[in-house]
Amino acid sequence: MNYKNFSWETTSQINYGFLEMQVQALELKMDKLTDLLKNQLSRKKDYLTIAEVAEMCGIKSKSTLFNWKKKGKLMPTKKAGRKPLYKRTDVERFLESQKESSYDR
Repeated sequence: MNYKNFSWETTSQINYGFLEMQVQALELKMDKLTDLLKNQLSRKKDYLTIAEVAEMCGIKSKSTLFNWKKKGKLMPTKKAGRKPLYKRTDVERFLESQKESSYDR
């Protein structure tokens, strides 16, 4: 480096340019992560836990799901360990049938 031509102004311009490139790279990464997160959130899960089904059905007591299972109204189709899982399409179909039967009254 030629110290006779050195100036702080030139150095700060170089640093500013470098920082500007870093910021642009970070913004691009943030955009990609944001898109990825939006994609993940928009995807629906195929199977739901008891808590998720209860929330979807608008019930507070999980024992209601147990009673529906005993009556054959809404059955879990899978297990994750010992925890029952409900197929999302089954729950949606059940809710639709509940709406239709309430309209018939």
